[in-house]
Amino acid sequence: MPTFLFLEGRICYEYASNKKKRLKRFFFIILIKLSLAQSSITFYGNTQQ
Repeated sequence: MPTFLFLEGRICYEYASNKKKRLKRFFFIILIKLSLAQSSITFYGNTQQ
């Protein structure tokens, strides 16, 4: 029984950590896209002047 509980907890932990990693990657991609958009907007603004 304890082994089963241990395995269950382990699976839950792995799932949670994978979800966290995915979230981190998601936020990282959003940050990169935002910074790229900002730089392209400033570049466009600079070329317009």
